[in-house]
Amino acid sequence: MKAAKENMTGRKTKKLLVSFIAVLALVLGCVGCKKETPREAVDKAFEKTFSASSPLENLLGISEIQKAIADKSPYSSGATLTLQNVSGETFGEYASLLSGIGFSVDSAINVAKEQLKSVIGISYGNNTYLTLNAFADASKLYLTVPQLLSGSLSIDLATLKEDLASDSFLGKAISSELASSGIEIPEDLTASIWNFFKTETNVNTSLPESITNAYDAMMKQIVTEEVKKSDVTLPSEVSAKKVYNMTISKDSYRDLVSASVQYFVDSFLDALSAESVNIADIDVPSAEEITAFVDEIVNTLGDIVLTVAVNKDGYVCYLGSELNIQGITITFSSVFSGENSPLEDVEAKLSANFMGQRISLSASQKLDMENQSVSYNGKLTALDFTAEFSTEGSFRNVEKGKKYHFDLDFFEFTCSEGLSFTLSGSAYQDVTACDIELPTGTEHELLKMDETAFSGLITEIMTKLQNDPLLSGLLEGLGL
Repeated sequence: MKAAKENMTGRKTKKLLVSFIAVLALVLGCVGCKKETPREAVDKAFEKTFSASSPLENLLGISEIQKAIADKSPYSSGATLTLQNVSGETFGEYASLLSGIGFSVDSAINVAKEQLKSVIGISYGNNTYLTLNAFADASKLYLTVPQLLSGSLSIDLATLKEDLASDSFLGKAISSELASSGIEIPEDLTASIWNFFKTETNVNTSLPESITNAYDAMMKQIVTEEVKKSDVTLPSEVSAKKVYNMTISKDSYRDLVSASVQYFVDSFLDALSAESVNIADIDVPSAEEITAFVDEIVNTLGDIVLTVAVNKDGYVCYLGSELNIQGITITFSSVFSGENSPLEDVEAKLSANFMGQRISLSASQKLDMENQSVSYNGKLTALDFTAEFSTEGSFRNVEKGKKYHFDLDFFEFTCSEGLSFTLSGSAYQDVTACDIELPTGTEHELLKMDETAFSGLITEIMTKLQNDPLLSGLLEGLGL
């Protein structure tokens, strides 16, 4: 009996000891932890929502494709566009004629082999009326129009300057026109053209330190506080766990506005100088005038308050702000409600109310990455004018970072003025294929033809134009 009692006492003591250690560990752990501030919570939500690659980038790998093109990899691309229907007083009796007209462009370039092609098609209804094919290799430029000409027209770029100086029919006419225009042809035009394609295009898109430093300083001064959900009005579709107000004081963004204005002025003057414009003839604002202008902007806008809502998964699900500027109320809001990624379903609104009038602009984006489809909608209302657009499309033949094909199912536009039209089309990019076959058959060297040969060429084109049922029918329909 005594042993059992001692055993029970020992178990109680051990249990108390374990509980004490657990509580002590919890207390010590909490002493070392730091509660997340509202600013840290918002920064984390922004990072999670907007720093990751966009849904389309994750699907297509567009940046990888563009990098391959920038690195001079062979590639092909193209697009089609068809005007399905058009109506409205703007086009009058020509509306029915325009419905059905279409264009297509296909191009390919292989810089290493110094070859390129561009094919332009013109269609009407279900018929292709004209196909213009342009080709170039290391020395020649070719043009073919199968509907109008057997063989190809060519210009030897390597001997272009010499051919223009010859007594050929077109050579004399073109050289005279170039001379009167003051245009000079390089000694080796071929080398100049391909050197252009081979040269690395380094476009400096970085902002000056004055702007980045001012931006960083502004970001450090933003005051963020958590607010009650009952104190703000959120759209009904927003499911927020926490809501924050971020206050950007006018003093904190003054330097950013000043640096941005100065950068714009400097860039404008640099552009004028590049065009050989005499800057002395330009009324350049002084530093005092720029400061006064910045002060007027900042004092007019005042402090800016941005409302941020974060959902249970830690994503930003709403952004909104309202400004009152001299009797004008400007409201902005964006809702992010995609299931897999907030950016898959976005709706943005911007409105301004003044003197009883309202101007509003709305746009939405819906991305279905599972079915590889997209849709966009937009609407503008300004006084008595309204314009709307909607579009849907889908992707196929996707190989991320290498190729994709986009089918534009429709793009519809309507406005209160009675104008409406619908477009359809497609587009593609492919860095895995670059098929370029130079034309074969009869070659007509344009700058080496005499007047008789050139006249014969024109006769052949006119004969084919009259005998082609599609082209002759189109010309007759147009009254030509």
